[in-house]
Amino acid sequence: MKQCLIIEDSAIIRKVGRLILEQIGYKVSEAESADEALVMCQQEMPQLILLDWMMPGMTAHDFLQTFSQTFPRSRTQIIYCVTELDSDDINFAFSGGITDFIMKPYNRESLQEKIMNLARVAA
Repeated sequence: MKQCLIIEDSAIIRKVGRLILEQIGYKVSEAESADEALVMCQQEMPQLILLDWMMPGMTAHDFLQTFSQTFPRSRTQIIYCVTELDSDDINFAFSGGITDFIMKPYNRESLQEKIMNLARVAA
């Protein structure tokens, strides 16, 4: 079973993401912060990460930098979850290692389509 880690400070959004991902066959872990997520990745590396764009403490960009330095050979796909289309921010996130982005709030259809597209590209 594929593993997904949701990094999100909102419990409601984590719950929605978990329900969607479990319905499409993922085993889901949750982290409230980027720091917590990095520890979890050391224990078990997920195939997919949903990364919130705005978190307290370590920013998403800091997470991406630390993740790529700590796990330079990781093949984990990272979907950057944003609430606004800021092209500079999204381009910066792509340069930091995201695979794609999605607008929040997402639904099952949009998230499943995004994941299917990633699978096609990876194949």
